[in-house]
Amino acid sequence: MDVDNEFGWRANLRHGLLGAAITMSVLAAGAAVVVIFWPTAAGTDDKISRGQFMAQPIGESKPDLQRSLGRPDTSLDLTRLPPPAAGLTCDYYTEVDTLVDPSVYRFCYQADLLTQKSEFTSLSAAEPIYQDPA
Repeated sequence: MDVDNEFGWRANLRHGLLGAAITMSVLAAGAAVVVIFWPTAAGTDDKISRGQFMAQPIGESKPDLQRSLGRPDTSLDLTRLPPPAAGLTCDYYTEVDTLVDPSVYRFCYQADLLTQKSEFTSLSAAEPIYQDPA
């Protein structure tokens, strides 16, 4: 009886199962990376980073800003935020990298030009933690 031939199928099966397990692990890890990082890579509408907020210059047009950041969030309950200055219309975005109490970014326009931007620590913040111009 040839031991190599008789038990060779077991070694092949073991190697095949090991290869399948490694392949499945790599695919699962790849799927997890896509699920976690896809929104930031794709530029999710209404969610931005603090760096994106800071990069928008005063005087930028509303269409250019929205082209850069995506659509603003229209579902926020803004009743606890201080109102914007009279005559300004504002768009709001939330922080992309935080799940608990994300910052809220407000961009205010006059005649479709960015005239003021503010950062609030949450939807219940009484005052902005950053405002340009101050």
